[in-house]
Amino acid sequence: MGLTMEFSGALRRLAGAGTAVATALLITTAPGAVAAATTEHKAEPCGYYTAGLNAYYNNCGTTSVRIKIDRKPPKPDEDRCLSPGNHNLGPAQDIIRLVFVGTGC
Repeated sequence: MGLTMEFSGALRRLAGAGTAVATALLITTAPGAVAAATTEHKAEPCGYYTAGLNAYYNNCGTTSVRIKIDRKPPKPDEDRCLSPGNHNLGPAQDIIRLVFVGTGC
């Protein structure tokens, strides 16, 4: 009977160690899995932003907006009416500044 008790005690210790290892693996892999999930669904910011070599304006509102784009010469400045949604404004290096003029156009 003593051998059976020693064996079952050893199994309990082994099972406890396995649970600790499984818990440690879960803790170390879970944050990475969460980070991967959030970066895949990252939304573009509202307003003017750049991504890569291009400039964008994301109109997050429900009405159209008018913007003025000041570009580096010899490119002409531009007034644009943007509907709700994301809009590519072209190469970011060509834009000096962008001014929000107002809503509705």
